Amino acid sequence: MKTLSHNFYLKNRESWERLEDISDRLDRRKGAELTDREVQDFPRLYRKVCSDLAEARLKRLSPDLMTYLNQIVSGAHRILYRERINVRGKRGGAYLADLFRRFLFSSLPAVFRRNLSFVFLSALLFLGSYALSLALVYSDSSLAGIVVSQEVLSMMEESYAESMSEGRGGGISTAMFTYYIQHNISIGFISFAAGILFGLGTVYFLLFNGLQLGAITGYVLSLGYGRNFLIFVTAHSVFELSGLILAGAAGLLLGHTVLSPGIINRRQAIDRKKGELLTLVGAATLLIFSAAIIEGYLSPQPIHYGIKLAVFLFSLSLEFFYLFRHVLRTPEEVV
Repeated sequence: MKTLSHNFYLKNRESWERLEDISDRLDRRKGAELTDREVQDFPRLYRKVCSDLAEARLKRLSPDLMTYLNQIVSGAHRILYRERINVRGKRGGAYLADLFRRFLFSSLPAVFRRNLSFVFLSALLFLGSYALSLALVYSDSSLAGIVVSQEVLSMMEESYAESMSEGRGGGISTAMFTYYIQHNISIGFISFAAGILFGLGTVYFLLFNGLQLGAITGYVLSLGYGRNFLIFVTAHSVFELSGLILAGAAGLLLGHTVLSPGIINRRQAIDRKKGELLTLVGAATLLIFSAAIIEGYLSPQPIHYGIKLAVFLFSLSLEFFYLFRHVLRTPEEVV
């Protein structure tokens, strides 16, 4: 059966890869520039791959092959019947705004649905290790030194020993915003990139980051500085943690792709998953960037805690609304 599936793949791969390439370009960029030949070939290739999928089902070829074909057909079907193919394309602010809209309300929800298991696993590893570490360190603060250096613990103690009575100036806020962007995005990117090590690298960094962050939180709380800590982290915590979880999910997807490439080699498998990987990483970057804005300009300001709590609740509500409105309640097309 594997030989039959492989021969079927070799016989038809050229047309499959051509349809996948055109679909991928159109999915990433509405109004992507296509040649006249590509515009004419797109519906023909779609019909051929649909026929190949039906034949594969009839012959009961390998599940990996049928999953791969179904993904190609589903993506092309969505574009063929919902998107307008524009040979010349568009540019400018309207194009960028439309691209961003399609990313948020079309590409990301579809990718999110296909990879919910990786998102949940990433959240479980990160938040689970965070909660465990927080509880252990809060009960015995000496345990914090196992995963956090004494220098960092001393800095945390000094930072939260006194309440914020003076806000940062604009220059300092901008500098800290830049630092948060660089620091948090680097953490997220490392978690993602480490997935190339069969997913084990991502698992390690999710656990380590969760344990480290939990230890810092537990240590600060054990010192009695919990109020000051919450006043600072409340506003930006939702977007920041969500971004790190999505980066971890991208790393787990990368690891799964390396472990189970199917009937093709690992490089080809990663290439075919690059759209989903970049979508998850892009969403993670957007969340981390948003968190950095809040952390740099709002979190350190001596304003009423109710305002920061309102930002926290708004961020949480926004994520839940997006999750249930655009991800879980929108059925993905399956041909």
